[in-house]
Amino acid sequence: MARVLLSLAFLLCNVLTVLGMDTSDFVGLSIQKDNALVQLGKKGDVKLYRVGKNKAAFEGDLDFQGKLSVKDLTLNGQDLVHLLKTMQAKINALTAKLQPPCVTNGIGGGKTKTGEKIPKGTPCTGWYQGKQHKEICEGVAYGGRGWCGVEAAPGKTGKYTSKDGAWGGCVKECPRGLARCECPNGKPLTGPACNQHGEAGCESCKALYKLSDDKKSCEAVCVTNGIGGGKTKTGEKVPKGTPCTGWYQGKQHKEVCEGTAYGGKGWCGVEAPPGKSGKYSAKDAAWGGCVKACPKGGVAQCTCPNGTPLKGPECNEHGTPGCKSCGKLYALNSAKTACKVSCVTNGIGGGKTRTGEKVPKGTPCTGWYNGKQHKDFCTGTGYGGRGWCGVEAPPGKSGKYSGKDAAWGGCVKACPKGL
Repeated sequence: MARVLLSLAFLLCNVLTVLGMDTSDFVGLSIQKDNALVQLGKKGDVKLYRVGKNKAAFEGDLDFQGKLSVKDLTLNGQDLVHLLKTMQAKINALTAKLQPPCVTNGIGGGKTKTGEKIPKGTPCTGWYQGKQHKEICEGVAYGGRGWCGVEAAPGKTGKYTSKDGAWGGCVKECPRGLARCECPNGKPLTGPACNQHGEAGCESCKALYKLSDDKKSCEAVCVTNGIGGGKTKTGEKVPKGTPCTGWYQGKQHKEVCEGTAYGGKGWCGVEAPPGKSGKYSAKDAAWGGCVKACPKGGVAQCTCPNGTPLKGPECNEHGTPGCKSCGKLYALNSAKTACKVSCVTNGIGGGKTRTGEKVPKGTPCTGWYNGKQHKDFCTGTGYGGRGWCGVEAPPGKSGKYSGKDAAWGGCVKACPKGL
């Protein structure tokens, strides 16, 4: 009886009013007081009472046995349905953002070595059988977007490793190839290093820029110091902190940031290169004094022992390893960051002439023997097929062997003839 009375009172005082129905001919409970109250329970823990015109308040849990139909439902004056739809849209957007941008579609794939199925939704990493593949998620196979490896990178933990040979078809949301971040003025992160395709993320920066602390952008390191400079044609000041580009009056100048004028490091052009957008163009003839952080010449130069260093736009960051080419007896490593020895001893013959001590296999050939540089090394067919070479450090240089050792060894076949 209490539940019937409560439900009837609630419907009469609240729901029916919201529906805008005419209740003048209805028969039921009616309390002709503005402060009307229906209270249930020995302790009065369930209450229904009038709080204002066309408004009722309810205290306690409400349980309807059947459907409830209302014309309008509001919360704090706002349409509740609209609020719920907005909330759901935000939840969906957040879920999409938190989900890996590229996952498997459940078509094809598995553990190559066991045949075990790879579940739909497994994040693509680009790693397969211990190697990072750059051609992932390309083509039209396995559901329309190719396939991807799903193994954890070497040294990282994950559900699958190189022992599994695990892969799967890519969902159509996967970017072609590896996920690629955005990085103006630098080299963007790609593959597993890029958390989400299209978001900010930098691996390295081009000349005159450095990585931000969060590695999301490249910040200019060579900028104007606010001393001197301006728009030559109008006299307008160029603000301190404007990035140096090396472009002035439509031409790229290589002698920028040299000398001691304009604050101690010379000057630089700040115009955008032809065809590029920027604050200043060739029409402005804009320039300014260089801060002391600018490399001499305004051109970044990498380091490259035993070779020719990268410089200018080719050098991602001033003072970091980067090689354009290598000297004799050296070859570029795959990352083009160093010159590795290509001509070494083969372990056949050789040693310290004066002591007879063996020269180990793999010792770099230098061409120096007995304190002299010989040009006829690594010729003939002796000592393994390619002759012999000296392995001493040149005079004035430090190394394992010197002119006192008279050290030599047979040449590997990779050595050029005659050095």
